Amino acid sequence: MSQQNLPEALAELRSEVENLDDLDEVGQAKLNQMIDQLQRKLDDDNDDGNLLEQLSDSITHFEVAHPALTATLNNIMSLLSSSGI
Repeated sequence: MSQQNLPEALAELRSEVENLDDLDEVGQAKLNQMIDQLQRKLDDDNDDGNLLEQLSDSITHFEVAHPALTATLNNIMSLLSSSGI
């Protein structure tokens, strides 16, 4: 997933979230909020909010139980960082 752009990474994140069977309520809420905020970022480049902080929190929450999801979140965080967010 190296050189993806943000829309592709967001689509991959949505797909991975849909395929998670054992996601707790807190995790689901975090991911839904983050996906919404990422979509707003795509729609309006000025809507940064606390996106990187949310991504970092989500990575910490999911890193043990969902390594593939964590990799996708890390990729999105790298994409945002490299674009100056």
